[in-house]
Order: sequence, then structure tokens, then C-alpha cells
Amino acid sequence: MISITITGNVGRDAELRNAGESQVLGIAVAAKSGRDKETIWFDCAVWGRRGEALAPHLTKGSKVTVTGELTLREHNGKVYHKIRVHDSALQGGRRDDGQRSAPTPKQRQQSSGGGFDDDSIPF
Repeated sequence: MISITITGNVGRDAELRNAGESQVLGIAVAAKSGRDKETIWFDCAVWGRRGEALAPHLTKGSKVTVTGELTLREHNGKVYHKIRVHDSALQGGRRDDGQRSAPTPKQRQQSSGGGFDDDSIPF
């Protein structure tokens, strides 16, 4: 298993979908490794109730840090990066009016509950 931690911007609103008896949240995160480096896109999956709880907070343009298991897949000469997310933290981002907002204390808190306190998780 390859473990990875990235910080980047969400490229599109999170998509919550059914996967059998569970839910999976799909997000695309763009990250750069340096100033003039190419943007690398990661397809991220957050499973279960954690994904359900994060869905409304992960909108296009918001900043997030994710940690999880990295897998690579090649198709037609292109490499796809996928992360099965084990932990996440919201880093602040854009409000609905497009302005940047500072992270709230709950967003700054690093926890296994996905970057907010465990009391807000509905299980």
C-alpha cells in the first residue's frame, strides 16, 4: 500500500452516490508539487457516513487536505491517480459569493472524523 497526503483545491462539487449498501463521495482534487510544476489531478473516494457528512462542505474551489491509499491506473497512455481517503481536513475556501473565507475552528481541527469534531458526525 502506498500512503499519500495531498493538499489542493476541489475541482468540482463533490458527488455522493450509492455503492451497494454504502455511500461513496467522489471528489477531484488538483495539487501542484511546486510553483511552475504541472497540476496533478487526484480522484478521491470517501466511503460511508464520513463521505455523507463531508459532501456539503466540498464544493468547487474549496481547499482540502486528504490522506489515504494511492493507486495508479493507466489507460490509453494516460495515468490516473486515485486515493481511497482515510482522513481529511477542510482548509477553508470560497464562500458562495466567491470570496475566500478563513477556516473555522472546526475546519482547522485535525481529527479522524474528517477535519471537524466527531460530535457533528451522525453516527
